[in-house]
Amino acid sequence: MSLDTLINNVSKKLIMSEDKSFDLVKKVTESVNKDTFTVSSLESKGINKDEILKILETFKEEEFLTHQYQCFCKNVNEPEIYESMQETCEFCEQPLKNRFVHEISDVYSLKEDIIKLVREKEKLILETSLSEGFITIYEELKGKIHNVVPFLGAGISIPLGLDSWGQLLAEMKNEILGDQNKGRFDRYLEKGNYLRALTFLKTNSFVLSEDKAIKDRIIQRIKTKYNKNTDEHLHNIKDIINLNAPFYITTNYDLALTDFKNGDVYPYTLRQIDNLQDLLNDGKQIVLHLHGHIKDKDSMIVTEEDYNELYNKPNIKSFLSGIMGSKHLLFIGFSFKDEYFNNIFEDVFKNIGGNNYIIMPNLYIEDAQDLMQKGLRPISINVPLSENDEEYKRNYVNALKVVLNNLIE
Repeated sequence: MSLDTLINNVSKKLIMSEDKSFDLVKKVTESVNKDTFTVSSLESKGINKDEILKILETFKEEEFLTHQYQCFCKNVNEPEIYESMQETCEFCEQPLKNRFVHEISDVYSLKEDIIKLVREKEKLILETSLSEGFITIYEELKGKIHNVVPFLGAGISIPLGLDSWGQLLAEMKNEILGDQNKGRFDRYLEKGNYLRALTFLKTNSFVLSEDKAIKDRIIQRIKTKYNKNTDEHLHNIKDIINLNAPFYITTNYDLALTDFKNGDVYPYTLRQIDNLQDLLNDGKQIVLHLHGHIKDKDSMIVTEEDYNELYNKPNIKSFLSGIMGSKHLLFIGFSFKDEYFNNIFEDVFKNIGGNNYIIMPNLYIEDAQDLMQKGLRPISINVPLSENDEEYKRNYVNALKVVLNNLIE
C-alpha cells in the first residue's frame, strides 16, 4: 500500500495536480480520522461529492478503506452495522436488501495505515517548509494558537492581484513634477519610507496634492486589481481564517478577509473603538481595519499626518495594550522594511511586552536576531527563490499554507 500511488491515482481521476490531490486526501483523513463516516458527512465539510466518490474509490483500490452497511430495521430504533448486503438482519431475520423493512446507508472507515502515512508526509512537508532552527518557536506558537490574534499586512493580499505598498506608490510616480523629484521619490521607496514618499508626492504633484485624491487613486487601484475569484490554493486568506482566531487585525485597505470569512463580515474601523470591546467579547471573530478600508474613505490612514494623529491617541494604545495583555499577536504579510511601521511597533507594541510572533520568508540569522530585539518571536519559512515574480509568489503561498495549516491540527 503506497500513499504516493494513491495520490497519483487521485490526481489522474480528478485531473488535478498531485499537490491539490494530497490536500484533498489530507482533508478527508483529518475530517474523519478513525470514525465511521458517510458521503454526506464529508459533503458537510465542504468537499465536492464527485471528488469524494473518486477519492473513496481510490482508497478502496489501495486497500485503505473499509466499506460497511448501516441498517435501520423497522423493529428497532438503533442501527446495526453489517459487512455485506447478503447478510440477514438479526432483528427481523429478513435479508438486508429488503428495502421494505430496512433503511440502508453506506458507511466507511479509514484504516489506520492511511492516517499514519498522511501525518508522516505532512510532517515531512512541514520540516521542509520551516527553516532550520525555527521549529522550537513554531512549536511554542502552536501551543498558544487558540490565544493568537493574526495581524495582517499587505503581503497576504498580493496573491489576490493587489500591490505591495511600494508598488502602489510607484504607480503614482508619473504624477510627480520633474525627473529630479521622481528620483528622490524612488529613493524613499527603496528605503521603505512610504509615508515620507506620500508626503513628498503631495508636495510635488498637482493631481495628487490632496489626501482625498490620493485615497481615490488607492481605492480605484484596489478595485481594479483585486481578484476575489483567485483559486484558494493560490492565496492564504482561507488558511488564516481557518486559524479560527477570536478576531483579526489588518493594516490593509482591501476587504479580502471579510469577503472570504463567514459570520460577522462587517469591516470594522477605529471609528467603533468605543464599543469594540463589547464586540470582541461577543465572539464574532470581527476584522478590525486599523488603517481604515475602501468602503469608508474617511477612515483611511494614508499620510504621515494621519499616522501621527492615529498613534498619538491614548485610546489606540489603551486598546492595543488590552489586546496584548491577554493575546499574542501573529504578524503575517509584513516585511518590516517600512520604516514608519518599525517606529510604530517600537512605540506601541514593544513597550507593552508579551510574546508576539512573526512569520517571514528566508530569514538570515542576523535578521532573526534583530526581530528578537524588537520583541518578536520569528518563524522563518523556506521559500525557493525565483527570477519569476509569479513563481516566487506561488512558492511563498505554498510554504505559508503548510505552516498555517499545521498550526491547527
